[in-house]
Amino acid sequence: MTEAPNFDKRVVITGCGYIGADANNGTRIPNVIIGVDDLWDKLISGHTTYYFLPDHICKKVYNFSPDDPHVGSALPEDFDPLATATAWLAMENAGLSQHLFNPYETGVAISSSSGPIDLIEEALTYLLDRELSSEVLIAENPKQKVTNLKKALMALVRNGLAGETVRVVAKTLGVNGIPLSINAACASSAANLMIGADTIRNGHAEVMFVGGTESMRSKAWLEAFRFGRLFAENGNNNPSVASRAGDADRSGLVPAEMSAVLVLEDLDKVRKDGREDKILAEVLQGGAAQDPGGVVLVDHTAIKHAMRTALRRSQLLTSGTDLIIPHMPSTIHGDEIEAHAISIINPNATIYALKSNLGHGFASAAGTNAIVAGRCLREGIIPQQVNLFIQGTRLDDGNVEPGKLAEVIFARDSHSGKRDPQVAQINGIGMQGEVFSINLKKYES
Repeated sequence: MTEAPNFDKRVVITGCGYIGADANNGTRIPNVIIGVDDLWDKLISGHTTYYFLPDHICKKVYNFSPDDPHVGSALPEDFDPLATATAWLAMENAGLSQHLFNPYETGVAISSSSGPIDLIEEALTYLLDRELSSEVLIAENPKQKVTNLKKALMALVRNGLAGETVRVVAKTLGVNGIPLSINAACASSAANLMIGADTIRNGHAEVMFVGGTESMRSKAWLEAFRFGRLFAENGNNNPSVASRAGDADRSGLVPAEMSAVLVLEDLDKVRKDGREDKILAEVLQGGAAQDPGGVVLVDHTAIKHAMRTALRRSQLLTSGTDLIIPHMPSTIHGDEIEAHAISIINPNATIYALKSNLGHGFASAAGTNAIVAGRCLREGIIPQQVNLFIQGTRLDDGNVEPGKLAEVIFARDSHSGKRDPQVAQINGIGMQGEVFSINLKKYES
């Protein structure tokens, strides 16, 4: 039964799922990082890993198939393997099972910024190669022709809908509660985290599966980014240092396939279930803003507003946060303007720019930021910043302009591994100027 809003209700992260590519093995053939423990071990060791996942990644998790007794008949025929497998990992990590939550009090907010665009392209290609006429339908095997056309049309329609990932995850997990289909580009999972926590506070759910997933198999989609000169120019020559947030020689982002899902719960429910030991961190409040000026943010104003709003709503304006995991995609303009906002709002916080390790997971990026921020809070450790050699921006004449990047503190030297952060702030920034900022706090009973 939906409750009246209770804005003092405490919301906690109880479980996380993560799947990502691991190509830093001396070859261009990727391995796979499965689970948050594997991810954390890689980050603590200073590992860098990006690129694309191998095909049929879901088979490396639970060998998902309609006949698998682990999932049973709940698995839809057309399921999204990456999002579904990651959500299942998050549920198990939280110590949840389907009898521990009310399906109508449990919601899903998992986004993809591009959607399964490769499947859309495949369906369009099929349709464009064939005329939708009676001649097609009375071909050698008319029944099969009709079936193929129906499948192509359904793939085109359903995969073009933002809510398709939410639907297949909900069906697999047995969830019937509030569905949220948010597309805020690279800020999508940050939006899902903030709105998912507020959904619980508002009394619309007790449990929310939130996050983002990105599987970039579309040549057209990748070519669009390449044409826009957003990819790192040095990616092919030395991929392990191609993503270098804040560094003077950064030249663009490095795309990476990954999926990140978090389980948010009402703290009272977690205590009632006896699962308090599963809590990773407490979710405080968030802030949001938009800079509708174009494909990239015009300046730092929207970021500054979102960060300040998150601090104000979390009653943290005087103390700020110890740790910031920024968006910082390793682009020349993007890193500088976010550093500018941080230098105004919270110049003494330690910055850990995660994309230098993992590349850019687009809709899943901020969800991964939240997972790592929660782990930093629980473990009391901030991993060492990698691929940061000179803070600033390299000018055309070869000189380095320090700019605002030189005024912020990255997690290097004495600022890494020795601090015990109590509050972390994560940022997500989308291509249409969407900005979301959320605070997490070390859990105290």
